[in-house]
Amino acid sequence: MNPVGQSFAAKPLGRAVSRLTKIIYQVSRWLSFVSVAAAAGMMFLIAADVFMRRVFHAPIFGTYDVIKVLLVVIVFCAVAYVMSVREHVVVDSITHLYPKRFRRVITGISQILSMLILALIGWQSFNYGMAMLRVGERLVLLKIPMSPFVFIVAFGYVIFFIVVLVQFILTLAGVDEDTGQLPVTAGEDNG
Repeated sequence: MNPVGQSFAAKPLGRAVSRLTKIIYQVSRWLSFVSVAAAAGMMFLIAADVFMRRVFHAPIFGTYDVIKVLLVVIVFCAVAYVMSVREHVVVDSITHLYPKRFRRVITGISQILSMLILALIGWQSFNYGMAMLRVGERLVLLKIPMSPFVFIVAFGYVIFFIVVLVQFILTLAGVDEDTGQLPVTAGEDNG
């Protein structure tokens, strides 16, 4: 951590952000495990469905419905973790030529815009989930309620929003200028 980051971490706000960073990292990490489990489940279901279809000419009933909901779990449970470990796609073909201070301004502006969009999508997803819950919307074949999966989308966006918020605070403090990472990484144990 650079000297600015060390002085920030020593202040009460810095300690609070550090705690929030640890918590949100752990939550996003556990959600990524859920995503991996859903991907494995989807893979086994597709393999079993293909086997049943080819060998016994009897596909598994409702496979398409289950795959649709598992895809929601896979994507929206993993997106916050990908952002928290900075493994997302970044196009910086020109920005690396800019001075650090200007890059920090650009990063801050993009984080603010990201937070606005994530808050809007999360809020609208929650509203949509509530509407589906009131109406009782269900999947076609298996009759599984759809609202819990829309709430998963909303929750994924809320966690994603918090990750970007923490990164924005760290950008303002100048903590992640050089490293490009949050202070808490997978190999670090800060007690």
